[in-house]
Amino acid sequence: MKILAAETNLGSATNISNAPVVRLFNSGTDNILVTRKDYNAVVVGSFIVPAGQVVYCEKYFTDTLEGSADVKATKVAYSSMMSFASSGSSGPTYTYSVSASSVDEGGNWTTTVTTTNVDDNTTLYWSLSGTGITSADFSSGALTGSGTISNNTFNFSHTVAADTLTEGTETVDIKLFTDSGRNTQVGNTISVTLNDTSLTPSYTISAPSSISEGSTLNTTITTANVANGTELWWSLSGTNIDANDFSSGSLTGSGTISSNTFSFSHTLANDVATEGDETIYIKLYSDSSRSTQVGSTKAVGITDSSQAPVTGQTAYTSPGSYTFTVPSGVTSISMVAIGGGGDGAPASRPSSYGSGGGGGGLGYKNNYSVTPGQQIAVLVGSNEENSYVVNTSTVKGGNGERGGYGSSASTGGDGGGYTGDGGGNGGAGGNNEGSAGAGGGGAGGYSGNGGKGGDYANSGSSYNATGLNGSGGGAGGGGGTNGTYYYSGSGGGGTGLLGEGTSGSGGAMYYGGGNGSPGGGDGGSLADLGNAGQMANEPGRDGGQYGGGAGGGGKSSGGSNLAGGTGKHGAVRIIWPGNARQFPSTRTADE
Repeated sequence: MKILAAETNLGSATNISNAPVVRLFNSGTDNILVTRKDYNAVVVGSFIVPAGQVVYCEKYFTDTLEGSADVKATKVAYSSMMSFASSGSSGPTYTYSVSASSVDEGGNWTTTVTTTNVDDNTTLYWSLSGTGITSADFSSGALTGSGTISNNTFNFSHTVAADTLTEGTETVDIKLFTDSGRNTQVGNTISVTLNDTSLTPSYTISAPSSISEGSTLNTTITTANVANGTELWWSLSGTNIDANDFSSGSLTGSGTISSNTFSFSHTLANDVATEGDETIYIKLYSDSSRSTQVGSTKAVGITDSSQAPVTGQTAYTSPGSYTFTVPSGVTSISMVAIGGGGDGAPASRPSSYGSGGGGGGLGYKNNYSVTPGQQIAVLVGSNEENSYVVNTSTVKGGNGERGGYGSSASTGGDGGGYTGDGGGNGGAGGNNEGSAGAGGGGAGGYSGNGGKGGDYANSGSSYNATGLNGSGGGAGGGGGTNGTYYYSGSGGGGTGLLGEGTSGSGGAMYYGGGNGSPGGGDGGSLADLGNAGQMANEPGRDGGQYGGGAGGGGKSSGGSNLAGGTGKHGAVRIIWPGNARQFPSTRTADE
């Protein structure tokens, strides 16, 4: 053998200086397939040049050889005793083709392997590889596999995954091997381009960066590359954030994408708790269990615009006209007014018959709207005068009337009425028919009327000497009795300003009525005056505070007329805030 020219490589097709015989040397570490083509570039055949080996090839002088740059070729002289790799060689050949050299995501291709001089049932091994190529790139088909030759061929297929990741164009390389360890490659590497047609979905949460209590929080979800009809799930959270922070809207929910968007709303509670500023975090998820968050968390600051309500009260307990100025921060009040009680029959009556005075009425009104700085008229009635707040059409405790007198039977004074959301009328004074005075009526209660005063009681008669019980208010005073001595009547019980308490018990004989509510005074009694002779010479007793009617006067032991007592004046009390403190018994004590 004689080398006739310098070596060239088979990285591209070459006729090696039109040589009819060529020496080939594989300088690489892998077996290399060399393809022979005629002058029209038609494949004549192929053969393997093993790694590190020399092969001599006979060809027509215009034929080209192509394999790899690792294969060094040179023109040589030869003798008839040499053997060559030629188109007529009995060695195997391996070629393969693909149904598509460029495939979009979601598309597929088939690889077909064609052989010559390879026995049927021979197993060949293939692989797919490339930068960034993983099994996730395919919805069907593996990265490695094998096929069995039948009639010089076999094929295998792959489908490209239509994922939602923007990865760019990728290239997959297909290689064929004769061994399962994939160390001995046969045939040339063939490539398929994977076109990235998918787009990564995006999710945007739009909401104000801050909002005040009482305002509406509107949240809009905007998406890109997300199919209409897709359901997404959201949540609201944060330190100390719970359902009580919202007057409408829940902490979790879901929405369905339509035209790349959906929205939801919440109304922040305008509570009365001063909590400081807080932060709401709005999150979006692709699953109902809210384990896979999509998009970024949106933070919304809540400005605590609420303040604890101003609490207070004021009471007007002396007769007169007043002006109440609404304090700063107060927007509602609750009010109660008690009218003055009626006097007992006066000493100037022409006979000894004296009836008791009626009790004052009680009216209250709750949650009355006001504005800070507003001035409101208040009138506290003396005995036998109305009490009111704003005016008599808003809140009024009517006055009890004076007891009657005459030469025969006399009627007790009527109890005062009321105006407001609730309350009670004053009890009527007791009636008289004789020389002993009748009892005064009790002041009206928060949930009923005051008790009627006891009537004059003749010894052994059926007249009612015991005053009647009050209903959530003052009781009637006991009536005087006739006997050796002539007694004056006791005063009716009053009603307090601190809300509903126990009902007063009616006074027996000359005893006054009991408390109708906290702070309500007993009507005056004659029991503490000593002996009967002294009691016989005492005038009728005054009513209890506030609004108790007075007892009527009797006749002294000497036969002179005795004066009736004086009815108790009224009172007014205002408490706030009116939406939280309300009569008869909701937080009505002083705070």
